[in-house]
Amino acid sequence: KNVSVNITKPDNTTENLTMMHIVNDYYYCIFNDTIQPGVYNYSIYVTDHANNTDWVPEIGEFTIDFDDPQIKTVSASPHTVGFGYNVTISANVTDSVSGVDTVSVNITYPNETQGNYTMSYTSGDTYQYVFTDTWLVGQYNYTIWATDNSSNINSSSGHHFHVSAQATMSIATLKNSYSGTQYIN
Repeated sequence: KNVSVNITKPDNTTENLTMMHIVNDYYYCIFNDTIQPGVYNYSIYVTDHANNTDWVPEIGEFTIDFDDPQIKTVSASPHTVGFGYNVTISANVTDSVSGVDTVSVNITYPNETQGNYTMSYTSGDTYQYVFTDTWLVGQYNYTIWATDNSSNINSSSGHHFHVSAQATMSIATLKNSYSGTQYIN
């Protein structure tokens, strides 16, 4: 019998390959025309010695993905907060071939310690993380990391937000003037 595989490439061209017999009912072929990124569909069929052809119930697909996920429109809102206030970090992340797997944010505190946090998918292409540990005054630097379903990784760095505190204190006395022996409260 003759076993063949029909492969449809992402540009909808097809290639028909004869599979090699290994042992018993096991066959293989080597397909190395994977230059085009995208989804490849395949189906296997068998032709017997009487020239009868039948499709084997082996239909599937595989994806070739060379492209990194794209990170766009990164923001922190608000850009400046006081102690204990939340900062929402957002990023639009896309991957047109295999899809986005995970998005995370690495935050460097003003004292140079770091935290790595998983961002949540909200809608469309948007991922967010609500940062609540705003107890050190200064600039917090952050980098967005994205991984697609083919394990391609991309990052977007150079982002920051600020935590600051401003206090105003007013001091007043009960009288405008005091003598040298009077107690001032």
